[in-house]
Amino acid sequence: MLRLSAPDGSQEIRRLALDWVRVGQPYDVDLEVVADGEAADTALLACSEADWLEVSQDGGLNWDPVPTDPVYGVELGPFAADERREITLRLTVPPGTAVRTQLVELWLGLGT
Repeated sequence: MLRLSAPDGSQEIRRLALDWVRVGQPYDVDLEVVADGEAADTALLACSEADWLEVSQDGGLNWDPVPTDPVYGVELGPFAADERREITLRLTVPPGTAVRTQLVELWLGLGT
């Protein structure tokens, strides 16, 4: 099973409240992907809102857009049992978006 945790591993992350995010300005969140107890051939990351999220697996040097289709999510690569890997999510609410509260869901799953 894969899960998201705080960077120090102190707690599992199931929900993040990001208050005061401005339209058009990026907001970065550091997380860990954890393979609890079993290996995974590949992990995929997807989200519910097109063009809102990017992910970096190398400390912010390169960014991949996170797609909305879990079948074609961003590949995070294989995981050994109990491996932890840091990622950075970048949320950017697209200009022209008129929302006050928006839920953005993440899907973290096993590839085939």
